[in-house]
Amino acid sequence: MQTQQQIINYLVITLCMTCKLTEGQCRNPNAALRGFFHPDNQIYEENASVNYKCDPGLKTLTGGWWSTFTCREREWSHTPQCIDKTDCITPEVLHAQIKPRYVKTSYKNGDTVHFDCDKGYEPNAGNSATCLNGDWTPLPICEPGDKNACPAPPKKHNAVVLGQDYQPSFDEGTVLEYKCRESHEMNGATQSTCEKGGWTETGSCELKADRPAPTKRPSATGDFGYSDRGTGTTNPGSRGVGGQNCPDPPLITNGDVISQLNKAATYQCANFYKLVGSKTITCSRVGEWQTPPTCEANFCKVMGKVSYLMELNTAKYINEGASEYFQCDGRWYRYSAIGTCNNGNIHFRGCGQYDWDIPSVQ
Repeated sequence: MQTQQQIINYLVITLCMTCKLTEGQCRNPNAALRGFFHPDNQIYEENASVNYKCDPGLKTLTGGWWSTFTCREREWSHTPQCIDKTDCITPEVLHAQIKPRYVKTSYKNGDTVHFDCDKGYEPNAGNSATCLNGDWTPLPICEPGDKNACPAPPKKHNAVVLGQDYQPSFDEGTVLEYKCRESHEMNGATQSTCEKGGWTETGSCELKADRPAPTKRPSATGDFGYSDRGTGTTNPGSRGVGGQNCPDPPLITNGDVISQLNKAATYQCANFYKLVGSKTITCSRVGEWQTPPTCEANFCKVMGKVSYLMELNTAKYINEGASEYFQCDGRWYRYSAIGTCNNGNIHFRGCGQYDWDIPSVQ
């Protein structure tokens, strides 16, 4: 039975449906909530957060007895909803999708959903999960079809992987070669091999002495010779790449020259950075290089304590557009959340939370 206050709120909200919104504002969602909002306004300013609490015996789509939604550019971050405590929210499985016929906002106690693993992945133990008293039975895990395949190679400070674009997995036997930045040199093995699901160890890139030793430079014929590292200006009488009076190609931050032949130099960025501009530049007849490309950050960084997650003692890096698992804490400790890097923010789903975002650690 509705209380007098609820009836008054309903009448006020109905009358205000014709109110004109200013830029960014949101109207009261007026949802059939089976609970209440706080604050219960008719108009909310942009970026305003609203708490909502469910009636006894119910829970929010985040799994708790209360939750929050936010006004963003005249749209709410999600529609507030209360479900029975024995119901379940939408499950998330990395590298898998719920089969279309089973996709819903929430699931009743006893409902079963089936998953399809992404291409190249196979279910570890079954492909379904059942909602039992508000929790999902152990969710399936989608693993690479090749059990000996390796994930993306680990990030190595001050180094790039030569001739290889980012990919989430590599076949067993794949050999990758690391190259240190010009100011560093490799101490140890330069190659890493995918063996039984893991990468063999490589050396580390250590800072060179103040004046580096001569470095190999390709000549116009493709043969390798030696020349001292330039300072960015042409030395009288010296002849650079391709017989031109050119200095060494300019250095770039978080990247390096990976090939240098005739009048051209080609650049590559370090892992977790993207190349902006032309990857190959040329030297003019008067000994000037074209403007080199830049390497911009193309990753998100997560570290420390994040809401709903176990604390991370070491930083975890995620490539732009890629996803990683994160262990939940509290009552959801048996589950994982999926974090996806998107334009410098990490979007999480799971741990009883419908979804939430945090900025990347700087």
